[in-house]
Amino acid sequence: MKSDTSLYHFDTRQALHDALARSVAEQLALAIAQKGTASLMVSGGSTPPLFLERLSKELIDWSNVRVGLVDERWVDENDDESNGKMVRQTLLQNYATQATFVPMYKSNTDATVAVVEIEKTIKETLMPFDVVILGMGADGHTASLFPHHSALDIGLDPHSQKVCIALTPDTAPHTRISLTLYAILTAKVCYLHIEGERKLTVYNQAVAGEDTTQMPIRAFIHRDDFLLRVYYAE
Repeated sequence: MKSDTSLYHFDTRQALHDALARSVAEQLALAIAQKGTASLMVSGGSTPPLFLERLSKELIDWSNVRVGLVDERWVDENDDESNGKMVRQTLLQNYATQATFVPMYKSNTDATVAVVEIEKTIKETLMPFDVVILGMGADGHTASLFPHHSALDIGLDPHSQKVCIALTPDTAPHTRISLTLYAILTAKVCYLHIEGERKLTVYNQAVAGEDTTQMPIRAFIHRDDFLLRVYYAE
């Protein structure tokens, strides 16, 4: 089944946030009921904050939820560009203060060195993922997998065995650590959260083509073994 068969279109962004929060909470609660714990991987950027604040108000057993990042900018954890800081300020409040956050940043070290330890931590504490929430840029990137970047050879290889990679984008600031396609495909449930007509246009362009180098999000859309639930509002 292709992800374009699961595009959920909401009249307002608030309606999207409510529905996505309920769906994510249901999946986390189900995972806790089945195995005692749940893992949630969230994305950074400008789209998630209001949704993450809404998700924090869902009444589930957050003490058994571990939260990680889809990608992180290699900046201090108190920097406004830090995805970890954004998650702490938006999701890790209300009921979700009880969740355990697993950061994707190590201070006083280089990203290309730290990625080995970060990958080990993710494998031991978060994988396989119960829920992954992806975003998408206007250029068709997702996580920190950017178009035409040399790191895409590994980042989009479903058989790479690599959980995360370090890279410096050509078209965006800061070195990054990013989950790979291989890692994200372990998710039981994966959502793509997009807002605004421009993002819908980009998504439709991605659905219509096959070149993953040009639009990395296509690697997640065009799979028969992976259903991406797309939540959209103008």
